[in-house]
Amino acid sequence: MEKKQGEIELLDKIKRTSLWYAIRKIYRAFVKRKIIKYDGKQLTPVIQSKIQEIIKKNHAIYFRSEMAAKKLADNWQGVLNRSENICFIEKAIPIAFCSNNSFAPYMAVMLQSLLDNSNPQRKYHFIIFEPDFSDMTKSYLTEQVSKFTYCYIDFINTKNALDEIPFSLSKSHFTTDIFSRFFIPYWLDKYPKVIYCDGDMRAMVDIAELYDMDMQGYCMGATINNLINEILHTKKYSPLISVAVFSLLENWSYYINSGLLVFNTNKFKEKITYQDLFKFIIYYTNRYRKTYDDQDVLSLFVKDDYFVLPPEWNYCWSSSSADGNKEYFRESKSNTKIIHFTGKIKPWKNFPEIVDNPDAIAYRDYARNIPLFNVT
Repeated sequence: MEKKQGEIELLDKIKRTSLWYAIRKIYRAFVKRKIIKYDGKQLTPVIQSKIQEIIKKNHAIYFRSEMAAKKLADNWQGVLNRSENICFIEKAIPIAFCSNNSFAPYMAVMLQSLLDNSNPQRKYHFIIFEPDFSDMTKSYLTEQVSKFTYCYIDFINTKNALDEIPFSLSKSHFTTDIFSRFFIPYWLDKYPKVIYCDGDMRAMVDIAELYDMDMQGYCMGATINNLINEILHTKKYSPLISVAVFSLLENWSYYINSGLLVFNTNKFKEKITYQDLFKFIIYYTNRYRKTYDDQDVLSLFVKDDYFVLPPEWNYCWSSSSADGNKEYFRESKSNTKIIHFTGKIKPWKNFPEIVDNPDAIAYRDYARNIPLFNVT
């Protein structure tokens, strides 16, 4: 017993050394080399199948065993502790956010940009899914919206519902709040259509334009993920190794970005029951380590059966180099309707990489006048 304990302590020490990280880096580089050999070729079904086979054999993508992940999903009781204080406003455009208290100041910037571009002839209902908002945060946001008499705001606490579901998070900067967007079609189903927006965005136009768009009977509207656009354009497929979903997804060209979604609530509920959806989320997040959680799940469930929104509605600011090792930042275009500040580097901080970026400068100038942004 003492020997086993000693071995465990030694292993822990090794894991904290640079040698451990060097070994992991070498291993990952070795795995990536297998995919790089396909660079430059067309993404044919045969090539896609070979890449999927390589990914599945890469044990670095697995978090728990198949049996353990399925057991967690099967043990879930399939009941959502639905909030009772959900309000509906006739003829309003519902816009949902999911945020925790620490991210609320940045969400407030996106909220303000929606307010500033709104139409006084319409009604807008902002619905915030949150697990831990303070009274101060709610007060600031309520005051912010109250200046626009045709706009309304409500808060829905998701803590009890989220605590009941054994999710596993794949990235350190993710929180369980990212899963709150899955409550939207089931909890806000009195609205035929609901828009979801990430908090790290800024709107340039009236969101009503998006709401009025004909979804042509699809259960959801979303933009295609910028990562896929770049991979298909450059024919450099090595970044695929970093996302476990590509071992399962049949049509990679329809992999979505979940930062902006338009739910057709009735169609979505008809297509996917919440029991099936949440059981799969539990299984997937506990089975696979290298994931983008919520957007992986939506891509796997909805597949290519969604309305493809024009990319200007979710213009991704951050991009990765062909080898996936460097992040760079594009400038928004003149037709950009919503800019999405994707990536780990955000515009509200003066990172050296974005010190001269016009979108980052414009964001900070704009945020300077928003009270909640400036009290943190």
